[in-house]
Amino acid sequence: MSDRLVLLSGLVKWWRKASPDIRLLVGTVLVAIIGIAGLTPNYFGFTLSWPFAALIAATGWGAGGLAARPMILLILFGFAQDVSMIFAPLGVFALLNLAVFGVSAALYQMFDTERSGSAAIVIPVSCLLVGFVLLWVIASLTNGNAVRLEPVFLSFLSTMALYVLIAPVFDLGRRPDERGQLS
Repeated sequence: MSDRLVLLSGLVKWWRKASPDIRLLVGTVLVAIIGIAGLTPNYFGFTLSWPFAALIAATGWGAGGLAARPMILLILFGFAQDVSMIFAPLGVFALLNLAVFGVSAALYQMFDTERSGSAAIVIPVSCLLVGFVLLWVIASLTNGNAVRLEPVFLSFLSTMALYVLIAPVFDLGRRPDERGQLS
């Protein structure tokens, strides 16, 4: 047990010292792994409501402010989602990822999350909620009628649960008003 704690504390120390570029790379790899795993919807005979890892990345990366490289990655993830979802119009997930990224960047810049614990909870929930409302609206418009809310809500819940577990991976290590190495 203590070996695991030593390993974990070493990993935490390394993460604190990691540059925004390394943090962005680790987050990118994690989103790709989750996205590829999501291409198989049935696990052990159960159909899962798979989380939208790109929206988690958009929310987390937005906390560091607007930057070009996260936006480019979110566009690429969006196009990958468009291709994997048969009925999605090309560009809709890229637009969705960028919208959540922009909302996240704006909210984190507006509120001081260092001093308010409630803002650190409310902002990500709000960003993901905006993303899933936009997803439902776009899906309903392209479908020609209102899409059932249950699958969208279940995906929202699974995304929130995953966000709680992996959110620190998408912390780029800078505040929205800082100018860092990340461009």
